[in-house]
Amino acid sequence: MHLAAAVNEKIISIFGPTHPSEKAPLHKESIYLWKQVGCNPCYDLYGRHPNPCPYKKKCMREIKVEEVLDFIFKMTN
Repeated sequence: MHLAAAVNEKIISIFGPTHPSEKAPLHKESIYLWKQVGCNPCYDLYGRHPNPCPYKKKCMREIKVEEVLDFIFKMTN
């Protein structure tokens, strides 16, 4: 993701336990998906998070395939 930003490529990032403001590239061709579900962000800047996730990775399960495909379509057209 950061290498793509370094060479000005389009980027679609998916975030779950990490807040995008901490890790998302600051790049005009960058978009991200993130669902705030109440328990995230639970992954801190040092890579620590509850393992296993007590909520069965709800933050990732809430992001639907259709949403990802929509972002891809928007990015490529």
